[in-house]
Amino acid sequence: MDEVAHMPDVPLRDYFEARVTALEKASEVSARALDRRLDAMNEIREAMRDMSSGMATRAELDAAKENIEKDLRALREFRAELGGKASQQQSNVALALALLSLALSVVMKLIG
Repeated sequence: MDEVAHMPDVPLRDYFEARVTALEKASEVSARALDRRLDAMNEIREAMRDMSSGMATRAELDAAKENIEKDLRALREFRAELGGKASQQQSNVALALALLSLALSVVMKLIG
C-alpha cells in the first residue's frame, strides 16, 4: 500500500489490474521455464530407458558366461589331447628310426 500512497493519481483499480497482469506474466514465464525443464528431464528419462532396454540382464550374462566356460574347458581338453597325440606320434617316429638304425647296423655287421 505504500506504493499506492506514492502514486496518488493512479486509481486503486488500475494499480491492482497492473499488479495482476504482472503476476500473470511472471507465472507464464515461470510455467514455460518449468515446461522446458520437464521436457529435458523426460528426454533424459527416455534416453535412460532406451539404454537400459539394450542391456543384458544378470541371468542372461550368467548363462552366456557358463557357455563360454564350457567352451573354454572343451578347448583346453582338446589342446591337452592334441599335445598327447603329438607326443605319441613323436615317440612312434623315434621308435621307427631306432628300429631302422638297428636293422641297418645288423645288415652292416652281416655284410661287413
